Amino acid sequence: MGENGQIKGESAQIELLQLKAQLVQVDEKRTDKLKRKPPGKQQTTSALEQNIRAKESEMQHTSLTIQQEKVYLKQIKLMKDEKKALDVWEKEMEELRTRRSQIQEQMRLVNERQDAARTVQLLDEAAQLLQLPLESVIEGRVTVSEELAEMLTTPMWSKRMRAGYAVTSHVTRKKPTSVRLLGAQESVDAASAFLQGYGTVVSHPMAVSDEELGLLIGKKGATIAQLQEETDCCFVLDKKNSTVAVLGLADAVESAVVQVRDIFETRKRVEVTLRYSAEQKGTLLQGRGDHQPDLDGEWRAARPRQGARLQHPHPRPGPRRGRGQGAARGAALP
Repeated sequence: MGENGQIKGESAQIELLQLKAQLVQVDEKRTDKLKRKPPGKQQTTSALEQNIRAKESEMQHTSLTIQQEKVYLKQIKLMKDEKKALDVWEKEMEELRTRRSQIQEQMRLVNERQDAARTVQLLDEAAQLLQLPLESVIEGRVTVSEELAEMLTTPMWSKRMRAGYAVTSHVTRKKPTSVRLLGAQESVDAASAFLQGYGTVVSHPMAVSDEELGLLIGKKGATIAQLQEETDCCFVLDKKNSTVAVLGLADAVESAVVQVRDIFETRKRVEVTLRYSAEQKGTLLQGRGDHQPDLDGEWRAARPRQGARLQHPHPRPGPRRGRGQGAARGAALP
């Protein structure tokens, strides 16, 4: 049943794309027609018709010379030619408007079929995920804010809705934004009530560097997972634009932003350069750099939050190299 719904959904999607292409073509023709509207003082055929009749009546009830009559006839001919061209133009425009309305109606019907096919597929998936008989799975829809909808698209909230309320959730982006809940009747009712009473979700965007993004995610996503668990907020990452949006209730978002900034402040890499003379170099390195571990320990004691360590320009193993002025650099540990 789910496979059949998927096939129908794919077929509807192809048809929808074809209709959208046709709609674009109609709009392009309409735009071109607007640019090619027949020139003239009158803008409607009804106004031209009235002027033609008025001119003809004036000729019948007025004594005109041959020259004046020629002028009147010429004016009437010009207006009739203008009306004829405008009649053709308006007919073509009406045909385009009618065609556009037909395409939009076809798109509406295809969208309905696509939505029905999608519903069949989602019901089947929910029955399998929740281990319920297919006939016991129902669908409910709840209108939500765009911020709450964005939060519900995250894996954390998908798992939360499934674990806490035994429903699957799927966000619909069409206005008004809504979420589709699928599961047993009582589960859908409980999840709907929860979302309707959840409160106002806010979004706090933050610009981040590549290094900060790495710190926020952590090894295999451990840091961001812990933050989401502790703060009850969601973090939507946009690597392309180097931003992260913190989503949640206002107080929770404020606390989460503070924690994120603290991570950036305490875990960023820092670099320290120490200048030393040739005589100091020997004391510092002692052949194989035996003093470096001690200096590392002293530096960590002095700057525990940065976790900096000292580095010398030559590797520890192997013989000493030539003397001279040099610099030891320290890079913060992640």
